[in-house]
Amino acid sequence: DYTHVLLYGRNRLGKTLLACHFPKPLLLVSCEEAQNGGARTVKQIPGVRQLLIKSADDFDRLGAELEADPECGGFETVVVDSGTALEELILMRVMGWENREVMHRVGKQAKVSQDQWMLRTEQTRTSLRRFFKVRKNLVITANEKDHNPPKDQDNARRSPLARDLPGPSEGRAFGASMAGGTTRWVQDHVDWICQLYMDQEMKVGDPIIVNGKPQPAEPEWTGRYERRLRMTYHPNYAAGARAEYNALRKDVPDYVVGPSPAEMYANFMKVVRGEPQ
Repeated sequence: DYTHVLLYGRNRLGKTLLACHFPKPLLLVSCEEAQNGGARTVKQIPGVRQLLIKSADDFDRLGAELEADPECGGFETVVVDSGTALEELILMRVMGWENREVMHRVGKQAKVSQDQWMLRTEQTRTSLRRFFKVRKNLVITANEKDHNPPKDQDNARRSPLARDLPGPSEGRAFGASMAGGTTRWVQDHVDWICQLYMDQEMKVGDPIIVNGKPQPAEPEWTGRYERRLRMTYHPNYAAGARAEYNALRKDVPDYVVGPSPAEMYANFMKVVRGEPQ
C-alpha cells in the first residue's frame, strides 16, 4: 500500500524532516534554493537520497523517468520539497528568467499577466501529475498561506480554495502556499491533507470534588508549546482524508503529536491504518 500526502505549514516547523520519516529508500526532490529549506536537516538520515532541482525542465525530466519506471528507481517514497518552490521554478520558465538570481532582481518590478499566472498553474499541474502516477508513497510539502486574507476581500472571494469553505466571506482559509487553483487540484488528488503547526501544550489535572462528587478539572497550559499535525477538517485550515479513510470511522483525531518527528510519523501511520493511539 502507499499513500499520497500534502503536508503544509509555516517555515521552520520541520515539514521536510517529518516527510523524510516515510518508508525508505526515499527520494527527496528539493526544489528549494541550493542548501536552503529543510534539505540540510535530512542529509544524515539513512535511506534518504537528495536530488537538487534547479529548473522546471529538470523537474519534468525526473517526473517522466519515474513515471516510466514501474519500480520508481527502487524508491518507496518520493518527497517533493516543496510545491511552493516548484511554482517559483515554473514561473521562472514562463517568464524566461534564467535563474533565481534574475527572479529576485527583476521579479518585484516585473508585470506578470493574468495569462502568465494561469500558464504557471497549468504547467504546475502537468508537472505534478507525473508524480501522482507513481504507485509509491508521495509527500508534497508546502509553506502555509491564507487564501482569504482580510485585507483584500474582493480578490479573496475569487480564490478557488476560499470558495470551498463554508461560512462568511471574511473567514480565513489557510492552506498550502501555492496558487489557489493548484492547491485545490493537489488537495483533490492526495489521500491526506495535513497541517503542521504549533499550539499550547495542555495538561488535565486530577478531578476536583464538588458537593462530594468528582468533576473533571479544566485543562491547564503547561507553559510549553508542542508541534501538532492536523488530521481532520477545520473551517479555517485545510486538512482531512479521503472518504475511504474516515467515512465509517469515528476514531480519527483532530491532530496527532509526537516529541520527535519519528514518533509523530508513527502516530500518523496509526491513524492511517486505523490502529489505536
